[in-house]
Amino acid sequence: MYQLCYVDGHIMWFTDNFADQWGDDWDDKPYEHNADPPYEYSEELPDEFNKHRGHFVMACWFDPDYEVGLPCDNFLNSSYSVEDINAGAVAWLFKRGAGGLMAGATVEDARAWCQKAGVLFAVFEKEEKPKGRKKVKAK
Repeated sequence: MYQLCYVDGHIMWFTDNFADQWGDDWDDKPYEHNADPPYEYSEELPDEFNKHRGHFVMACWFDPDYEVGLPCDNFLNSSYSVEDINAGAVAWLFKRGAGGLMAGATVEDARAWCQKAGVLFAVFEKEEKPKGRKKVKAK
């Protein structure tokens, strides 16, 4: 199950490792000036490095009426870190009449929230990475 763990602008990240997912400066406030997208799992890294990484589904949202609020809206520096938001301090997205889209929401929860809010929603298709590329020696 993929769950919402990060929003940056119009991009949402859903991870399969919500409980342990982390990213650079996720404990720093304000998140909008410090945090980076979540760390991605890599088979090339040892298990101890992958504990706070996940596989992702990414989606975009767009509100043609520009009425969706983010935790950083109306602040020069918000009082939230990604860690705070993912712990439920505030919704990642909010729109009057639709309420908030909280951290931990599934992709289907997000799709339903966007429909209720009148917001466009699309999931990005991940590009397939080549498997087992052969190394070619230069002559």
